Amino acid sequence: MAQPVIIRSGIEWLIADGETDTGTVGVGGSLDVGAGGSAVDFGVAGDESVLSGGGDDSALILNGGVQTIESGGIASNTTIDSGGSEIVQSGAVANNALISGGVQTIESGGFASNTTIDSGGTEIVQSGGVASNTVISGGTLDIQYGGTLSGTLTFSSAGTLQIDGTTMPTATIDGFVSPSQTIDLTGLSYAAGGSATLTGNNVLNVSEGGQNVSLQLDPTQNYAGHSFTLGSDGHGGTAIVDPVVGLNTWDVSTEGGANSGDSALNGVLQAIDPGGGNYGTNVNYTIDLTANIDLTQALFGINLGSHSTLTI
Repeated sequence: MAQPVIIRSGIEWLIADGETDTGTVGVGGSLDVGAGGSAVDFGVAGDESVLSGGGDDSALILNGGVQTIESGGIASNTTIDSGGSEIVQSGAVANNALISGGVQTIESGGFASNTTIDSGGTEIVQSGGVASNTVISGGTLDIQYGGTLSGTLTFSSAGTLQIDGTTMPTATIDGFVSPSQTIDLTGLSYAAGGSATLTGNNVLNVSEGGQNVSLQLDPTQNYAGHSFTLGSDGHGGTAIVDPVVGLNTWDVSTEGGANSGDSALNGVLQAIDPGGGNYGTNVNYTIDLTANIDLTQALFGINLGSHSTLTI
């Protein structure tokens, strides 16, 4: 059995005309994957370059590691850990990356598809770059001025879609149904008195500060009982959240079924806490105590999002 390749500081390794399975690029080390070459299951804490005609599959980009995909290179199934970075240059392709706390940057002419952005992760689409069919699962997708978002953008849990210009993407936005999700229009200056209105085919029209933009939400989503609230993003832009009207009121005599009482109350407090399924900004929560509650345990701390209220 071949031994794993270990590329230490000061060493540069070239893979061409073949496949090398399992290896480590240490801090200060360098790996080039050239034409006809393929690297599989490498851990990268140094620098890796996927050159024209080269390929990489299932790399793990560690803290301080950088994977650069150059024109003609392809990287698939890369995991980008916290502190790690993947750079998709012009003419390069990145498929099925998982951003697990790190950063993926798509430069002008670069293309990334089916990226999943976990909590703490960021995908940056620079002017001229393209991201297609991205999934936000706790992280942030930043579409910079001139960047393109195509296909479908899916919120699978909490997270932020940040759009820096005033030209909105044509991509359909799926799963925008929770107050823990935000669409941040940094290029749309916030001024009190704006509106967000859902029209036919689930097109969301946003009017703020004399500017009007539209976003295509999932046309099959039932938004009955939902509303859309505008607020400041804290940096001069406009944040859109969906407070889900009517779904943030709890009756703790029934919430939790057999675990009613203080257990149910704690469950609600955790749901509205940062990281909970009902956490959000600009949300009005109500807890109805319709029966006596005996406190047999400490209550979970109350930590609300900005501009949110809780009535008990």
